[in-house]
Amino acid sequence: MDSTTEAATARFLLNYKITDRQLALGLDRMTRDLDEKRHDLVMIDYKSLGVRQLGSIYEGLLEFKLRVAPETMAVVRGKKTEEIMPLAEATAKKLPLAKEGRGKEARDKHIAKGEVYLENDRRERKATGSYYTPDYIVKYIVENTVGPVLKEKLEALRPAFRQAELTLQAEKDKAEALRRQGRSGDTPENQAYLRHKAVSAAFFDLKVLDPAMGSGHFLVEAVDYITDRMTDFLTGFKWNPVVHELTATRREIQSAMERQGVTIDAGKLIDLNLLKRHVLKQCIYGVDLNPMAVELAKVSLWLDCFTLGAPLSFLDHHMKAGNSLIGGNVAEVHDALSRDLFGNQFAGLLSATSLMQQVGNLSDITVEEVTESQTAYREAFDALAPFKRLLDVWISEHFGNKGAQFAVSTYTQAIIENRASEVKNPADRARLETAFSLSASKRFFHWELEFPEVFYDQTQRKADGGFDAVIGNPPYDVMEKEENEIRSQDLDQLMLYLEKNPLFAPAFGGKPNFLDFL
Repeated sequence: MDSTTEAATARFLLNYKITDRQLALGLDRMTRDLDEKRHDLVMIDYKSLGVRQLGSIYEGLLEFKLRVAPETMAVVRGKKTEEIMPLAEATAKKLPLAKEGRGKEARDKHIAKGEVYLENDRRERKATGSYYTPDYIVKYIVENTVGPVLKEKLEALRPAFRQAELTLQAEKDKAEALRRQGRSGDTPENQAYLRHKAVSAAFFDLKVLDPAMGSGHFLVEAVDYITDRMTDFLTGFKWNPVVHELTATRREIQSAMERQGVTIDAGKLIDLNLLKRHVLKQCIYGVDLNPMAVELAKVSLWLDCFTLGAPLSFLDHHMKAGNSLIGGNVAEVHDALSRDLFGNQFAGLLSATSLMQQVGNLSDITVEEVTESQTAYREAFDALAPFKRLLDVWISEHFGNKGAQFAVSTYTQAIIENRASEVKNPADRARLETAFSLSASKRFFHWELEFPEVFYDQTQRKADGGFDAVIGNPPYDVMEKEENEIRSQDLDQLMLYLEKNPLFAPAFGGKPNFLDFL
């Protein structure tokens, strides 16, 4: 979350308060529900719900929006569930109204003007459940997308791990010789680790993306699957640099707790949980159009990867809100402007890449490291913001903002320095304002700038940049054009944009994804 969003949230919480009574009533509704057979309130049993089931509930909640009745509304009996519409419309169409109460005392359900109520995008009062993806489908997709990529990567690393074992034995022989001479030095394990530290970095060099993650159902499965396969691989070696790192992590967590006067059971800090934490921080990426879904996905992943004694991992660098279908391309703008952007305006892109890599490499096992991750991310975010503005204006041309790309070439420096309001030509200034408005409403998502470490190293663009595997829900149904969901003009613009900019092309670069085997 950027500083602007944090400030807006803080102002909202300062201005709007929830009374104790309202909070108590809300907690009571979450704790008890009406038993349809007994017709009384009973306690809700949450203990049997797993992370994925909680995620499915969250996704159902995301379907709903808070409304204020502009006039008297009627609750109508629909085909699958109840729907809400103006009473006048329901009366004119002679639609059957839902009832409340029982027997002769039952009366039509109405919502008075000014009353607050919930409904989903289809004007329904209850979720349809269509958001839920069965576990066996999730497992199948993850196994068949992530599995082959991970297997190939691990097999390629096997010789390096064997060499690390040999190095450790050589270091043990060296330490024994020093001991006989009455001398001492660093432990053989530390020496072997320092010589093979790059092997550990390569081990976690896996990038798995869900471009429409919802509450993180697929990502939770991906974390579990990757961790299990990595664990199986590591058990084939008597010693390796990855387990050495996990041991150091365990010691650091224990030391941090001891400094706070807290005693924890070291037996619960098993390698599996510590490994899962590394996988989450370094290997998992997610995008969703709904900002609330992003936050819920983080909660699901935190619950799944909880580590006793360690703070929650910083995930803002890999969990982003945006429209994964719409984004600019750095090379396209670079070529169009006919100038060396990397040596000039875009020099900050490579430094931001380094900062993002730093965020990913931090293990976040102490509060201090989480703070360091936050600081590095904010610096990277600020460094990338000017170039996001440039791409915002550039692709706004595809969505009715005529002349926007010409404005980019004319006012490049003003856009980068956030001085669009100082542009003297009223028409050009209006184009820039329209571009930024479109970016906010459509949530433009520039893949190379959101995840620069995926596409760049510290000196140039990677030849094989992109994600290693892409997971998510396949398109089970044909997209529906619903007047209350999406205007035909918006849909036409999106289709024209996608014809010229293939789906996810800059992000995936031909890498394996869940559509390859359907």
